[in-house]
Amino acid sequence: MSLRQVVYMSEAQGNLAKDDIEKILAISREDNARNDVTGLLIYFDGVFMQALEGDSDFLDGLLMRISEDIRHHDFGIVSDRAITERVFPEWKMAFIETDTGDLCASGGVDGTMDRDDVLARLSADENFITKILWSFASRLK
Repeated sequence: MSLRQVVYMSEAQGNLAKDDIEKILAISREDNARNDVTGLLIYFDGVFMQALEGDSDFLDGLLMRISEDIRHHDFGIVSDRAITERVFPEWKMAFIETDTGDLCASGGVDGTMDRDDVLARLSADENFITKILWSFASRLK
């Protein structure tokens, strides 16, 4: 099995209620446990950022299904890499709801960036993404 980590971003379709997100998490956690997938879902200002870790071939199919989900749009992969060790080994799907300022601080950037600036930075800077993931992962332990 070749281990892989993929991070994608997308925007929520309309205004997702907390119940909608909890349903997504419940189903994801069951499926991920069955398929040895781990990861973290971050939700901020109507944006999903999700890290998924698992078998490379399995993630291809999973990402296809996620990209076709009508509850979000503007799906885009911002990081895709082979890994030797999981960042979230114990988390079938951890969840953090945060805001733009906290996300910036987690990435080592001051909180003066607005939502569009953060989205642009996330789309272009894999190191920023890595810092955020490690920061949030350390909060979960």
